[in-house]
Amino acid sequence: MGIKTNDEIAIMRMGGRILADTLEKVSQYIKPNITLKELDQIAQEYIESKNAQPSFLGYSPEGASFPYRASICASVNDSVVHGIPNGYKLKDGDIITIDLGVYFKGYHTDSAKTFIVGTGSKEARHLLETTEAALYLGIQKAKAGHTLGDIGYAIESYAKKNKIKVIEGLTGHGIGRNLHELPTV
Repeated sequence: MGIKTNDEIAIMRMGGRILADTLEKVSQYIKPNITLKELDQIAQEYIESKNAQPSFLGYSPEGASFPYRASICASVNDSVVHGIPNGYKLKDGDIITIDLGVYFKGYHTDSAKTFIVGTGSKEARHLLETTEAALYLGIQKAKAGHTLGDIGYAIESYAKKNKIKVIEGLTGHGIGRNLHELPTV
């Protein structure tokens, strides 16, 4: 990942706005009895209505047997990441993570957000509140003079202090003209 120009950053901000608006749109439909496939279609139609494309649809990372066949990743409950949308109907109390990417004017954006379907348990609310707070602590460390280790430590120590297990081996990544760029975080 190279350093982006102001013009590139402006384009990525526009793509990021489409992505955020897509997550907001999809969140309005996260209710019992909707299928993951229906959420995928809602996201795809919204992204395309903004003259953008879903970054994941047709994406084929190195070593993949076939291209990804959906616009979003939809991971429910104990499915950690990259769940493929299917006919599963959401139930009250499910936890769902929607991960999506938007390709706009030559640049990708990529983000994920986790939701509770309906009311959810005390444990589910604790998970979401703790992970969001940990994210913001990590963001506070993402400044000149800090290392990637400082960011990771802020996130992991807060999660562990709040009895949330950190999943090993999953990373973040740079973004830009390619969906996955260096650095791996």
